[in-house]
Amino acid sequence: MTLALRVAPTGFSLSRKRGDARRESVDRLGWLVGLTDGDRLLGLGEASPLPGYSDETIDDARTALASFDARALDGMLERVAERRFEAVRAGEFALPASARAGLETALIDAVSVREGVPFHRMLSPSCAARLVPCQLVDSFDSRDARAIADDVVRGHAKAVKLKIGRDTRSELRLARELRTAIPPGVELRFDANRSLDAVRDVEFLHELASLMPCLLEEPLADPALAQALAAWPLALDESLRDLRRRGSPVGAHVAAIVLKPTTLGLLDAFALAHEWGGVRSIVSHTYEGPVGFAAAVGLALALGVEAPGLDGTYLPSGASLTCREAGGALVAHSHAGLGIDRERVIAEARWI
Repeated sequence: MTLALRVAPTGFSLSRKRGDARRESVDRLGWLVGLTDGDRLLGLGEASPLPGYSDETIDDARTALASFDARALDGMLERVAERRFEAVRAGEFALPASARAGLETALIDAVSVREGVPFHRMLSPSCAARLVPCQLVDSFDSRDARAIADDVVRGHAKAVKLKIGRDTRSELRLARELRTAIPPGVELRFDANRSLDAVRDVEFLHELASLMPCLLEEPLADPALAQALAAWPLALDESLRDLRRRGSPVGAHVAAIVLKPTTLGLLDAFALAHEWGGVRSIVSHTYEGPVGFAAAVGLALALGVEAPGLDGTYLPSGASLTCREAGGALVAHSHAGLGIDRERVIAEARWI
């Protein structure tokens, strides 16, 4: 079987402006990745790096995929079918993370479709049946604490994550209101995306700590100073890429790791959850399209993580996803592959 890759541009406007203290997003662009055997399309993936956040650009992903030597794919479908994912990673593709995630997704999707099993069961036969996502409150969220709490109850959410670092005074006020408004047992998390300063924002951090948050994600502009916040339950996101490149172990002060296939690679994210098994794993996304989102959901279901950082409400209303939230939950589907409207995606793609 002679395998090849094809790409097609993909993109959409977010349902509303999203962002944090360091960037904002309105539109998402990227590439569909098609794994083909001659004229037959076998599997689908998505390579959509997030500008200002991913290590590579959209053009970098396109260039890497266009120059990829398809001979490296020899035997890969067989390795996936046998769930020899370490062997797939051992023959590692010299691709940036988003392109690698797209290719790995397409490989697993192809085998899933061929064998008639869901994507998440191809990754792991033992999967969660239902996962409840957290409520994300970003810098452009217009809801007040009461409205957010109502959405938490309506969606049975287990966590609320507040983006911080753009306007600390108003964020602190909202955080205090949320602590009172959300139901007991719902986690409160903060995510600064490295926007804070250990000296300048020390009082702000102290005030936040008094609210007993479950996690503080990537607080400082200099991640090397994170050890200074050892009393906090820290979560790593961007820092995972640095640690991965250096081969450094996770520190004892880390309470959770945030796994995003687009920034790590799908199989690297899958492996990290097992390598750092003593640390809580949370699967999240970077506002990918339906294909990339479905892959992230598949990873979360395969790992069975609690309260994953996945929220598909940003997707266009026409995006057909079998795993789309049902009563606030992400549900395991029984369809072969990713659980997307496959024929529609293929028909609308403009392969180049």
